[in-house]
Amino acid sequence: MNMRDGYTAVMEAVEKAWTLPAKITVSEWADKHRVLPDESAEPGQWRTSRNPLLREPMDALSDHHPARQVTTMACSQDGKSEILNNWAGYTAHWAPSNFLLVQPDEKAAERYSKKRIAPLFEKSQIPTGDGETTLPLASLLLGDEILDKYYPGGSIQITGAGSASALASTPIAKIALDEIDKFPVSVQKQGSAIKQAVQRAVTFAWSKVYLSSTPIKLPLEDEEAVGGSEIWKAYQAGSRARYHVPCPHCGQLQELFFKHLRWEKTVVNGVKRHRPETAVYMCQAEGCGLAIDEHHKTAMLADAADGGTARWVHERPWISHHLSYHWNALYTPFGLGRSWGKIAEEWLEACRDRSKLMTFFNLILGLPFDDHANRVSEKDLEEAAEDFPLRVVLPGYFVLTGAVDVQLDHLDFAVRAWGRNERSHVVDRVKIYGDVEGDDVWEKLTELRHQSFPNCAGMHLRIAMTAMDTGGAHTARSYKYLQRYMHDSLIGIKGHSLRKQVILGKPSKKESKNAGGQAAKYGVSVWMVGTDTAKEALFLRLKDWQDHPLTNHPEQRLVRLTKQLGSDAFRELTAEVYNEQTGLWDKIRERNEMLDLMVYTHAAACHPHIRVDKLTAADWAHIESQLEPTNGDLFTAAAPAPADAGDEPPAAKDAPVPAPIA
Repeated sequence: MNMRDGYTAVMEAVEKAWTLPAKITVSEWADKHRVLPDESAEPGQWRTSRNPLLREPMDALSDHHPARQVTTMACSQDGKSEILNNWAGYTAHWAPSNFLLVQPDEKAAERYSKKRIAPLFEKSQIPTGDGETTLPLASLLLGDEILDKYYPGGSIQITGAGSASALASTPIAKIALDEIDKFPVSVQKQGSAIKQAVQRAVTFAWSKVYLSSTPIKLPLEDEEAVGGSEIWKAYQAGSRARYHVPCPHCGQLQELFFKHLRWEKTVVNGVKRHRPETAVYMCQAEGCGLAIDEHHKTAMLADAADGGTARWVHERPWISHHLSYHWNALYTPFGLGRSWGKIAEEWLEACRDRSKLMTFFNLILGLPFDDHANRVSEKDLEEAAEDFPLRVVLPGYFVLTGAVDVQLDHLDFAVRAWGRNERSHVVDRVKIYGDVEGDDVWEKLTELRHQSFPNCAGMHLRIAMTAMDTGGAHTARSYKYLQRYMHDSLIGIKGHSLRKQVILGKPSKKESKNAGGQAAKYGVSVWMVGTDTAKEALFLRLKDWQDHPLTNHPEQRLVRLTKQLGSDAFRELTAEVYNEQTGLWDKIRERNEMLDLMVYTHAAACHPHIRVDKLTAADWAHIESQLEPTNGDLFTAAAPAPADAGDEPPAAKDAPVPAPIA
C-alpha cells in the first residue's frame, strides 16, 4: 500500500465513523431482522404485510419520526404488543438508548420478559461484521437478567406499574406502557403510574412514549376523573386515527363497523335461527351496498407499501406530536384470529348473557363499555333527594349507627338511622379538622359519638355502634383511640382484601401501643369488612331509588338522603362504579369519603349486638312501642320542624353538636 492508498483508507474509516446510521423505520427493521418463535400463530420471518395496519403506528416510533407519543387502543391479541416488541428490538440493535417497559404488575412484567422479550432477542437475527452471516440479537447483550437487558449504548428495564421506585428513577428516553387499563389508579399514594413513568422522559427533546391497551374500564370524559379507562382518555387526547379499507366491488374507502355485519337467519318450526357462520360485511358506499365476503380482507387491508389503498385517517391530523390509533377485531388478518362469523356468534352469546356484553365491547370491538343501567347518577340522586333537616331521626327509624373515616388532616364522621327491612336514612355528616396525631380531634369525635338525636315522638336516640376505619391514615393513632374506648360501642374495621365476603366478618387482635410506646396488654380487635358486598347492597338500593323516584312516597325508599348533605356528598357517594370485567369497584373521582361512610355505617349495623338485618317483626314492634309510642302512621308522620328556621334541632345537654357539612 502506497502513501496515497493509506491516506484514502484512513479517511474512509473516519468518514464511516462519523456517518449517521441509515434512517430505517421500525417496520423495516422488523421485516429484515425479526423472527417469530415456534409457538407463534405464524412462526418465522416477521412480515408487516401480514397485518399492514401496524405499519404506521410502528413507524411513528422510529427515532427520526417527529411524533413524541403513540397510543393504540384495540381489541385483544391483535398486534398492539408486537408494535412494542419490534420497537424494543429496533432500539437495542439500531438506535440504542435506555428503554423502559412497564406492565400492570411485577408478575406480568416477569411473564412478559420470559414469553415475549426473551424470544425476541433469541430468535431475531442481525448481521455480523462481514455482512454475510447473522447472529441472534441476544449476541449484543452485555448483561441478561429477567427484568434488565443491557446492550451497547443502553438497556431495557422491565417493571410492574406498582413499583413507585422503578417508575420514578433515572430519566429514560423511550418508554412503553402496556395494558395501561390494568394499571393501579395510584402507586403507593404517589399518584398515577402512567404520569410517573412518562415524567422520566420529559428531559429528552427526542423522547418517545408508547401507550397501548385493550380498554377494560369505563369511558370518562371528565379530564379530572380518576380510575376510568386510561387508554380511552389517551386515545381521545391524540389524533384519533381509524383504518379505512377499500370495498372490493366499488373501491370506496371506509371504516369497518360491527353494526354493518350481516348473516343469514332462518325460521324452523316458528323459531328464528341465526347462522353467524354466513357473516358478510355490507359496503356502506353510496350506490354500492354489496356484500363483502371475508376472503377479500387480505387485499382490503393492504396499504400503499403493499400495493393497496388502505390507509389511516386521522380525525385530528393537526395533532402530530401524539398519534392515537383504534381498530377492532373486524380487521384481524384472515386466518390469524376471530373470523367475522365468530364475531357474530360471540355477539349473539352476549345478547343472551348480559355479563358477556362488556367482554364483547372490550375484547372484540376494542372499546370501553359504559353500561349506564348499572350506574347511579350523582345528578339524579341529588335532584331526587328530599330536604329534611339533618340531626333529626325521621319517623319509622329506630337504630342509629355511626362511622369514622380517618383522613390525613381530619376525621370524617357520619350517622345513619335504620328501620324495618334495612331501610335507612343519613342523619348527620361532620368533618373534624385538626392534627390527627393530637388529642383535640379525637375528643371532639367522642363528643359526637355520645350525642343524641331527637325523633318525631320527642325521644332522644343515641348511637348504638360506631365503626372506625383503621386501614388508612394514622393507623397507630386509631388503635390508641380504640384501646381507650373498646367498651364504648366502638369497633375498629378494615376492608377485606378478598371479594364476596360478609359485610362484617370476624375480629382479629392487633397490637397497639400505650402512652409509653410499649405494646398494650390486650391490643385491639379489628373487624374485617366485605366492602364490595356492602357497596353492592348500597348501590342496589340507590339504583332502585333512581329507577323509581317515588316522588309522592319518599318514605318508601330503601335509602333516604337529604339535600342538606351538600353536592360534595353526592359526588363522593357516586365516586365508584362496578367493573364487570375485573370484578372490582373503579374510582371515577378521587374523593369517595361519603361512600366509605355508608359502608362503615352498614358494617356497624351488622355487629352482633345490633344485627338490624336479623330483627323480626316482633322486635321492630317492640322497639317502635318504646321509641315512637304516640306515632300512629309511620309512613306519613312528618318529623317536627325547629321552632325557628334558624334554630338548630335540640341535642343532648352534654354533647355540643358541630355544624353539619354544607
